[in-house]
Amino acid sequence: MIKELVSTIAEGVDGSSACKFALAVNQLDLLFSNSAFARSAAWISQQLAEAGMVEAEVVDLPADGRSRMQDWTMPLAWECDPRVDVLIRAREDAYGPSFKELRAFVRQAMERPCGA
Repeated sequence: MIKELVSTIAEGVDGSSACKFALAVNQLDLLFSNSAFARSAAWISQQLAEAGMVEAEVVDLPADGRSRMQDWTMPLAWECDPRVDVLIRAREDAYGPSFKELRAFVRQAMERPCGA
């Protein structure tokens, strides 16, 4: 039964698409803030709906450092000033190829089939 399940999943999963999906989520979460996470959750929900997979529901949880969901305490919410992204990109420009090459390497790695 497990072999059949793995075989069925393997037939339907495209590693390259999965890597591109992961890269897209990473780009949405780049600032690592609550609004960035909300955008990525909404985008993922939309992608699932468009693929006809599930009717996903994004649940808003209080980010107060006290509320619990199952066994996990919600962390405190925080926002990152959008200008930080500008500073990150300016740093990439200032430090030249090292940051740009790293970003390009990560993008190329994400475009290759997983495990390649």
